[in-house]
Amino acid sequence: MGVIVVEQKDDVEVVTLNNPARLNSLNLAALAEFNAYFVSLRQRPEVRVVILKAAGKAFCTGLDIQEAMRMQADPENAPTPQAVWQASSLPPPVTQIHPPGQARARARA
Repeated sequence: MGVIVVEQKDDVEVVTLNNPARLNSLNLAALAEFNAYFVSLRQRPEVRVVILKAAGKAFCTGLDIQEAMRMQADPENAPTPQAVWQASSLPPPVTQIHPPGQARARARA
């Protein structure tokens, strides 16, 4: 199982950040999973609402500093700068995934 868990309920998906032991801090794996999830929405117009939540007592404490320090301490085994950039790039805005006009047109059909 990954860092995010997705549950679908009709046209709603609940995305849970599921790493409570690390206070849901974001490491490269979590960022890559989020990006892949949001990009996948382009092919799934039936998903109309996404609810983000987190397991445990913290929603998200931000960047996983321990992972960043490990990468800095061992640069030979660290991911390439390109891999880090790709994993940490923000997904497209929701309006670019399903423009509002298209959503309204589908709702009327």
